[in-house]
Parts: sequence; structure tokens; C-alpha cells
Amino acid sequence: MSKDNERKYDKYFLQDIILPDVIAGPESKQRYNDMGRRRILWLDSSNMAGADFQLNSAWIIHASGEQDSIKGVVVKDVTRGVEHSHDKNELLSFIGSNPDEPSDLCGEVEFYVEGEKYLLTKSTYIYMPAGLKHSLPYMIRVDRPIFHFSIIFGSNYHMNLADGTVFKVE
Repeated sequence: MSKDNERKYDKYFLQDIILPDVIAGPESKQRYNDMGRRRILWLDSSNMAGADFQLNSAWIIHASGEQDSIKGVVVKDVTRGVEHSHDKNELLSFIGSNPDEPSDLCGEVEFYVEGEKYLLTKSTYIYMPAGLKHSLPYMIRVDRPIFHFSIIFGSNYHMNLADGTVFKVE
């Protein structure tokens, strides 16, 4: 919120992208953009005191491995089907941008849970209990922008990779 006329509850409003250091660097931001994602906001305990969850939101504008019409680059997604888990519950969301048909995802998303493949073609919420192995979304087709958000019900983002390493965003 505006610092010109601070009010009592301004601290609860987040309108600017404030990323944790591990994903704030130019290379990390570029990779995210090259994958067809346009981050909207990020919220966790590092930029919102007292937040006991982590929230990421983004527009997905092109399919995985597809040439970015803005940057003219192709990024191969080496994480396709590779699963990970979290120590906390997670909620994932994929929402199409067709206001005349809200259930239309406006594309296709490939997603794996414990080795089972799911193909999403409708606007979808996915609940992932803590410890359940799942993949990152792989965008098969994007006809119109897809709104995506994920919430981890812990103060920061932690991802347990298949090889035993832990990726932490703090």
C-alpha cells in the first residue's frame, strides 16, 4: 500500500513482487519467464510478518518447451514427470481465462501423483496432503492464459526432491 498515507492495516496488503533471495536473482527470474510463466505475486513469512503459509501466483502464457513469442527462446523442461513432496499440505490451482466458460482450462496440463498421470483440461484445484509425491505441472497446450496459484500451508516453500535433497525458499 501507499507509504504516503500509512494506515493501521497497510502491513496486510501486498501489491509488489518481493521474492526471497534464492528465486529473486536474474537467472531464476529469466528461467521462470522462459518457461511461460509470468509471476504476479509471492507471499510468505519473508515478506509478510506472521504469514503461516506460502502463496505464489502466476499467469501461464505458453506451453512447456514452446517458443516464447516475447523472448523467442525455447526452454526444455527437464523436470517433466519428476516428482517431489512437501512437509506441509499444498493446494494447486489452474484456472482458465475464458469468462464465457469458466470450467474451460484453455489448455492441457500434465500432472503426476505417485506415478499416476493426470491430464487436466478443466479449471482445477488439486489438494496435496503433506508427503504425497507429485510432479511440477507440465503445460501440454496453452490456448489462452491460465491463472495458476499454489499455497503451501507452512511459512516458507520447501520441496523434498526424489534424490533426498531439499530445496528451500526462505
